[in-house]
This record gives sequence, structure tokens and C-alpha cells, in this order.
Amino acid sequence: MVRALIALVALAVPSASAAWAAGGDGAGATAHGIVRASEQATLSSEMAGRVVRLPFAPGAAFTKGEVLAEFACDMVRAEVEAARAAERGAQVKLAHLRRLDKLASAGGLDLALAEAGAVEGAARVKVATTREGFCQLRAPFDGLVLARLIEPQESVELMKPLLRIARRGPLEVDVIAPVAWLPWLKADAPLVFTTADGKSVEGRVLRIGASVDPASQTLEMRGLLRIEAGQGLLPGTGGAVSFRPAGAS
Repeated sequence: MVRALIALVALAVPSASAAWAAGGDGAGATAHGIVRASEQATLSSEMAGRVVRLPFAPGAAFTKGEVLAEFACDMVRAEVEAARAAERGAQVKLAHLRRLDKLASAGGLDLALAEAGAVEGAARVKVATTREGFCQLRAPFDGLVLARLIEPQESVELMKPLLRIARRGPLEVDVIAPVAWLPWLKADAPLVFTTADGKSVEGRVLRIGASVDPASQTLEMRGLLRIEAGQGLLPGTGGAVSFRPAGAS
């Protein structure tokens, strides 16, 4: 990640030393930044099969628990019904043998086998209903769809990536800063992120990396922006991050 961001800095400005020049209080300091969500995830299939529904397009918002992807699961649901029917049969047999046992008319082995069969039937139902739960992929949090990696009616294998999502909330920005900035670059220092088309968003330094890259003498820094995902700025957007003099509001 460090090398990738350094390469972006080199492409974004003709002279890294010129862009990184700053006064002793940070006035004039500028670096390249990449916007990211506070939490991102790639959701994968928990079963192999055909995806029949993807209700949210890229950029669409969803809430926790909503169905993000649905599989064709007629066979899986049939297996659930079969397992439940088998369990009911095992329970009926067990109940019958227990009544006979009270009358001293049932063998101990038959009763023990019936009890084991009932336990096995309940386990088979649990396995089948767990598989049925994989038929729908539900949102783990309130968020946005960043990208759809498949389309409806496509068949996928187990653990195939389906969607990239981001949590709704304040966006962050990753920056590679020179180690020379450490005397004045502190947590909560104000910053401004400016996109290529001139859109500016204010923010603050969230945290500063704990180690320095020995080759480039740079360190990673993360800022928190005063804008949420879906409000006109998307994760992955690049731009210039400038810093105000220390103590500025």
C-alpha cells in the first residue's frame, strides 16, 4: 500500500519535494490522498448455485439485515422438508417405544436405537436449515454497494466474491507523509481534501502511523473527513490533502 500511494504522489505532482515543502508549523504542506470508507468488505457466496436476485445496484444504500443477494434454492428447501419429515418420523417411533417400555414391552436396544435416531434427525434438520440460510446473503451493517462482481442469473462457486460494500458513515482519507512533518503533524490537526474537479471537504488527522518506511522516509497517516459515504464522494477517489498551520481552526 505504501508503494502504491507513493506512486500516486509522483503522478499527481511534478515534484514531490515541492509538494511536501512546508513551514515549521505545517503551512503549505500538501500530499496526495485516497478516500476510503471506515469499513469495507467483499461479500462472498457461502454456497454454490445460481444467483437469481441482486436488488441493489452500485451506489445504492441498504440497511443492516436486508437481502443483498439471493440464490435459487428449490432443492435446498426440499432437503429441509425431507429432513423435517424424517425427524417427525423418528420422534413418533421414539414416543411409541417409550410407551412400550413403560409397559415392559420394548427391548432396551430398540429404545436406544430410537433415541439415537431422533438425535440424528434433529441434527439433519439443523444442517439443512443452516444450508437454507445461505440462500440469502444479508447486509452485515448499514452501507452502500461499491461494486457488483457478478450479475443476476450467473452461477457461482463456493466463496465466489459477489459484492463490495462499505459502511455508511464518515469517510476517511489515507495519506503518505514525509517523516519531516512529524514535528508539527499531530492527531486532530485540521486538513482539507480537494478532488481533481475542485470539490473540497474539511477534516482532521485521525491517526499517524507508528513506523517509517526506511527507503522513502515516509509514514502512513489517516484523516477523518466531514462527509459521509454516498454524499457526493466515493471511496477510491484521489485528491490533494492540505494542512493548516498548527493551532488553526
